Amino acid sequence: YVGMAAVGLGWSMAFLSATTALTKLYPPEHRPKVQALNDVVVFGGVTLATALSSTVYDSVGWDGVLYMCIGIGAFGTIAALANLAMRRRA
Repeated sequence: YVGMAAVGLGWSMAFLSATTALTKLYPPEHRPKVQALNDVVVFGGVTLATALSSTVYDSVGWDGVLYMCIGIGAFGTIAALANLAMRRRA
C-alpha cells in the first residue's frame, strides 16, 4: 500500500506542477479555457484507458500490453528529443 500511496502522491504533484506551468504560457483571459481543455483531455484519456484496458489485455495479453507501452514510451522519447533538437537550432 505504501507504493500505491507514493505513486498517487507523485502523480498528483506532477499533474499540479504541469497544470500550473501550462496555464502560465497563456494570457490571463485564456487560462480558464486552457485549464478546462487540459482537464478534459487528461481525464478523458484516463477514462478511455480504463474502459479499454480489459479489452486490450484480452486481445493481446500481458506481453502485448508491455510491447505497446514500450512503443509508446519510445515514440514519446523520440518526439521529445526531436523537439529539443529543433529548439536548439532555432
